[in-house]
Amino acid sequence: MAEGYDAAVRPGDFIDQDMISIPVSGPLRFLVVGSPAYFAKHPPPEHPRDLAAHVCINYRAGPGVPPVPWVFTEDGQDFNVAIKDRFLTNDDRLLLRLAREGIALTLGREEAARPCIERGELVSVLDEYLRPFPGFYLYYPARRQTSSALRALIDYLLRLRQSQPPAA
Repeated sequence: MAEGYDAAVRPGDFIDQDMISIPVSGPLRFLVVGSPAYFAKHPPPEHPRDLAAHVCINYRAGPGVPPVPWVFTEDGQDFNVAIKDRFLTNDDRLLLRLAREGIALTLGREEAARPCIERGELVSVLDEYLRPFPGFYLYYPARRQTSSALRALIDYLLRLRQSQPPAA
């Protein structure tokens, strides 16, 4: 907001309390994935701390934005793991492509990785440490005049949510 944007999108569990938020996705889950070829050369991690011994590819939204933290849950407590990211990209498809090529492990959205897992191109590891999160939200300050363009986007998102069946 300090950079002059009317609104932004981020995971729902990272939005400040003084913001108004509108869901733009349902709950999501990330998976740590690698190819069978990668795991033929490297033992699969058994615990998130084992990732320190692996080459990883990470997502970063853009310059000046930190890479996405790899957040895991154990015994009800969330914790981040510092990974050695060999590559950073803002392209989800490239993350999975490089992982399929056996170059490294990556953290990918389950819905994007699932078809690759089902085809045997990727293997998911550390599943028991990865919990779903609320998904992504459009957020904007409550104390600021809403532009007509932002109002139109908000109205569209609200209509879209109302037209979708509730999640099972």
